Amino acid sequence: MGVVELDVDFVQEQDVLSRLRGAFAAPDYEPPLLPTAALTLLELVRNPNSSSRDVLSVLEHDPFIAGRILRAAQSPVYGAMTPVRSLEQGIMRLGMATMTEIFFHVSVSSRVFRAKGYERAMDALRNHSVAVAHVSRLVCRATALPDEYAFLCGLLHDVGIAASLIVLADVRPPKRPLPLADVEKPVFEVHADASAIVCSTWKLPPDVCLVVQHHHHPRVGGKVHPMAAAIGLAEQLCFAKGFGIAGEQLI
Repeated sequence: MGVVELDVDFVQEQDVLSRLRGAFAAPDYEPPLLPTAALTLLELVRNPNSSSRDVLSVLEHDPFIAGRILRAAQSPVYGAMTPVRSLEQGIMRLGMATMTEIFFHVSVSSRVFRAKGYERAMDALRNHSVAVAHVSRLVCRATALPDEYAFLCGLLHDVGIAASLIVLADVRPPKRPLPLADVEKPVFEVHADASAIVCSTWKLPPDVCLVVQHHHHPRVGGKVHPMAAAIGLAEQLCFAKGFGIAGEQLI
């Protein structure tokens, strides 16, 4: 009867998986950038000899995040009874650990969870990651685990999903990113390893990389990694309360 051509692209999940694995394994892979100030601030918090003056010098180079620090310092959550009139006062009120959390939260949200064509998915992922970050800290405070990295690990545990969607969104017009329904499974399959690669490329502490890589399967070397298990528990609690991406699905 003749030939009919359909203007439809049939997506093979294996092809998507190969593209993602190839991108993350490439020697020249570059993850979405974090401001140098965020990594510098993390190092300052880990250094017992750091002072508020050191932190102030970092914040002065990022007016946007400095403004968020000041806004947070005014919040009743941090015991704000009097107005904060300077960055130095904000630093003293919040403390260095809290400031690092805010800094990374703002940095990641503004730079990482962005991929044209997957805006809805990225919004859901960002909300989920922030919820898991806060719950992770609470879970650790209810145990003997130190919560130094709990918020950071929770915030970054699914950063591999964001990185994967950024890779898949990188297409030249007139092509458009593949439908989310067609890429969900391969993205989920690679996301834990991708999270570890992104965190390693950012030169975050090795234990953070290990935790994000194993938050779904917390056994490392035959033993349960306590922080990875805590992040996994926090994620399940978020699912149960409706904060997140049910079953790791983004649609």
